[in-house]
Amino acid sequence: MNVKPITKKELSECVELFNNLNLYGEDETNWIYPNLFRDADAVLYVVAPHCIDPDRFEKALYGLSTIFNRTITGVKDLGSHRWELLEDKLPELVPYSERPDNIPFGSFWLGTYADGSPIILDFEHSPVLMVAGASGSGKSMLFRVLLKEIERTWGAEAITIVEGTKDGNDFRRQPCKNLATDLEAALEVYREMARVFDERKEVIRELDVDNWLEARDMGYEWFPQYVLMDESPLFLTEPRKGDQFFDEKSEIIQIATHLAMRGRYVGLFQIFGTQDPSSSSGLPSGIMNQVRLKVGYGMRTAEMARAYFGQSTAIASDLVSGKGIAMLGAAPTLFRGALLKV
Repeated sequence: MNVKPITKKELSECVELFNNLNLYGEDETNWIYPNLFRDADAVLYVVAPHCIDPDRFEKALYGLSTIFNRTITGVKDLGSHRWELLEDKLPELVPYSERPDNIPFGSFWLGTYADGSPIILDFEHSPVLMVAGASGSGKSMLFRVLLKEIERTWGAEAITIVEGTKDGNDFRRQPCKNLATDLEAALEVYREMARVFDERKEVIRELDVDNWLEARDMGYEWFPQYVLMDESPLFLTEPRKGDQFFDEKSEIIQIATHLAMRGRYVGLFQIFGTQDPSSSSGLPSGIMNQVRLKVGYGMRTAEMARAYFGQSTAIASDLVSGKGIAMLGAAPTLFRGALLKV
């Protein structure tokens, strides 16, 4: 491996950081500091004194992120007290212009897996998709690509967006049937979904068919409805008695839970976003028990990924790199998301 030292300025700042954190070894004559190098691809490596282990060194990661202007999230042990510093960065995205032509009708292309095969979302696996990722992680881009796919297949009238900001934030330019940006508007969206559910259920019973697709085959010009709710904890966290908007939130949760369990039957689907993967555990169990489709970004630890996806994963060592992880009817798998230019 060809490596070269960091600059004198960077070295001076690192020594000051290590001094402040007591990260050094001692011999009879001087202190021994961790030494940093970079390779031809600018990957950073550390050679540390034997008295410092990776767990102890992790308290320096925030300071090193500031010095090198990178998001350093962990260390990879290379043996002999040599470590690679791991960074949280997105992989190269796949231009939407490279979308394959053979995506099945009603399924949605989101990018490619590591082996180059397409990542395809099919809501027949579950009527609910959950996407978790902090600001800048790739979550909003995935939503824009998914909305583009829905619009491409069913038209903008199939899309309703519930967003927790006044101007619609990332989705204000997205053509859609309705854009709700406050709790009262969100409640009206879900009341309309409940009305559509009852109407379609009655027709399906009268026709003696199994679901909305069979009713569509018999001449009913139905198309699916997709509700994208970004920052879903704002609307779906269980309220307490006495909380402001207790009744409104409770009604939204009641309808959303019912649709999570029965929405696929009538063609009503929900897409939930959250910045913090752990916050999804605060959503109603009636909803989370129906979630079989999950995408996660910026999983900092294997434990975080296991808690979010509900199972361990063989790709734990790659989680800190900021790649997207998708569980869409199979085991959690790394993927590169599509890039849709705005």
